[in-house]
Amino acid sequence: RRLQLPEGEAWSAFGEEHPRWRALLCLHGVQRAAGGGAAASGTLSAELIELTLRSTAAAAGHLPPLTRRLPSSLPVKSLKAMAGALFKVEPARQVVLYSRPGAHKNDIPESLDDELKRLCDYGVIGGGEIIIEEEDGS
Repeated sequence: RRLQLPEGEAWSAFGEEHPRWRALLCLHGVQRAAGGGAAASGTLSAELIELTLRSTAAAAGHLPPLTRRLPSSLPVKSLKAMAGALFKVEPARQVVLYSRPGAHKNDIPESLDDELKRLCDYGVIGGGEIIIEEEDGS
């Protein structure tokens, strides 16, 4: 069965405002219910996604990238707290970026700048990379 994409002026405007929406819809299909992951299956493991975390901060330059299984419902604020413990960068000074799986080196990572949003709200999927940068003090 082939996915039928919406058409019309309103959907075109929506697509321009959210350029990744069409690719995400084709990749994941139509979602049945918001936040259905673990609630639908009854287990946290059903919503865990495997991500690579790395930091470009000077304090973490010697640390290799780490792979972690995280819930897709994890708020960015909690991710920052975890990254602070792993990479010794204060959460208030962190800039969190997401690079999707298969991204080319020239692709610009997406900024996860709203601490109240969850990883799934940004369309973060397994196999991607979370990059923790440190804001300069100026």
